[in-house]
Amino acid sequence: MKNINKVAGIFFVMFISLLAFSFKGDSAINFSEKSWKEVVKEAEAGNKLIFVYVSMKGCHTCVELQKSMQHEEVGTLFNSKFINVHLDGSKTVNTMRASKWGVAQVPALVFLNGKNVVVHKIEGFQSPEDMIAQAQTALEKAGKQ
Repeated sequence: MKNINKVAGIFFVMFISLLAFSFKGDSAINFSEKSWKEVVKEAEAGNKLIFVYVSMKGCHTCVELQKSMQHEEVGTLFNSKFINVHLDGSKTVNTMRASKWGVAQVPALVFLNGKNVVVHKIEGFQSPEDMIAQAQTALEKAGKQ
């Protein structure tokens, strides 16, 4: 009986350790679930830029870019400085909106001010370091540094 308790205890500790190390918390970019009007109001009220990530299902580069978005430094910067929105480019409404911003391919990263004007835009894969540099560029262009 002691051996069973000992083995169960070891498995319990291993399970808890696994959970602790796999939990990402707020390290990734948190995307808003609010309506577009609410996002714009929140950006204006908070004097923040809007970061829009445009992707499509089946896009391998989009999947790779999402890995960059999981890095702690990227999440910390984007969650503190931007209102983050993810648009599925396969939906007609989102395609129309993205085309107004000059998005020609996915993945696309678009930085807008509270007036819905593009401040900075890039397309294609970005490493975590590139994402941070692009975010800093957008903030500088908008005078938000």
